[in-house]
Amino acid sequence: MKLYSTNPGRGYEEIGSVDVSSEKEIRNKVIAAKKGFSRWKEFSLEKRISYFQSLISVYSKRSDEVARL
Repeated sequence: MKLYSTNPGRGYEEIGSVDVSSEKEIRNKVIAAKKGFSRWKEFSLEKRISYFQSLISVYSKRSDEVARL
């Protein structure tokens, strides 16, 4: 199933859509997020900073593309 986004200023023209997750899919995603967080909280501050610096580097190189999103 999809959820559609429309622009009311343009006669409700469809501007995008996203898949709607089932209750089971959401439950599985929450479980995965909790597992990921339990690993993340064990990382040192230095390792977390390193991950964020890498992320910033990627965003900086692709800032035009990110801005269009």
